[in-house]
Amino acid sequence: GESYPGTSVDQELHVLRLSVEATHIPENVSVSVEGLEEGAHVQAKDIELPRGATLLEEPDALVATVYVPRGNAADEAADEATAAGAAAESAAAAEAAE
Repeated sequence: GESYPGTSVDQELHVLRLSVEATHIPENVSVSVEGLEEGAHVQAKDIELPRGATLLEEPDALVATVYVPRGNAADEAADEATAAGAAAESAAAAEAAE
């Protein structure tokens, strides 16, 4: 699933060590970030393991973090220029109304 709109997920841990029977090795383990908001963390202990599996990672190991991406410098400069232009237009309209 998707994290909360406007957020991104940074996957910190790419390999999760488990102890399982040789005949029950999972191909993958899924982690849901559905609806998680900015600042949410998923730790190893939060992951639902396949039946019969035991977690070998530290339970508090950080698996994923949800964050709001920051714009790059060009985006920030464009936003500031737009805001400055809007403020100038507002000031001019206020003067014209007087």
